[in-house]
Amino acid sequence: MAHDLPTLRVSGVAHKVRYRGENGFTILSAELSSNETSSMGGDDDATLIGPMPPIEKGDRFDAEVIVQTHPQYGYQYKVVQLLLKDLDALELTADGIMAYLEARVSGVGPKLARRIVEFFGDQTFEIIENSPEDLLKVPGVTRGTLQKITLSWDDRHGERRVLTALQSLGLSVTQAQRAMKHFGSSAPKTLEEDLYALTE
Repeated sequence: MAHDLPTLRVSGVAHKVRYRGENGFTILSAELSSNETSSMGGDDDATLIGPMPPIEKGDRFDAEVIVQTHPQYGYQYKVVQLLLKDLDALELTADGIMAYLEARVSGVGPKLARRIVEFFGDQTFEIIENSPEDLLKVPGVTRGTLQKITLSWDDRHGERRVLTALQSLGLSVTQAQRAMKHFGSSAPKTLEEDLYALTE
């Protein structure tokens, strides 16, 4: 496809990851809404294709896309850039935080999710991220449960945090993945200090 096609800025919610390659190429079903004044409006069953950071059902994102029609697969959005929204930026309700914990954090069922959110409220994600030991104050959280929660949280959010930080430095998804492979979790700090380190 030609690069002179106009791009659209959109926001969206991932519905289903249909395919994800090792190189980050992804085929995603999502609900989109336009961030610009255009005739697009919204698309509640959009297909996005292209390089993306690790994304899962329910994740919210902002993207720059090109609308195209594939001869075999039809109407779709080619991703130029996709940035996942930070958990903090989602402004989830208490019910939303409970649903997120139950669905995405190992060792947390509906009852424990409710107790954690009742205890920490809108600070829940910050506590899990920065002070996980505080979870032991919640009735029903044992050392074993805490270990499951922290391992699950780190697995799910570690790579995502690094890729998001690298993209905020202006790197594409492909460049961010290459930097992460080369420098590991220290990639954002390394490249913040010397962006040209990626070329060495």
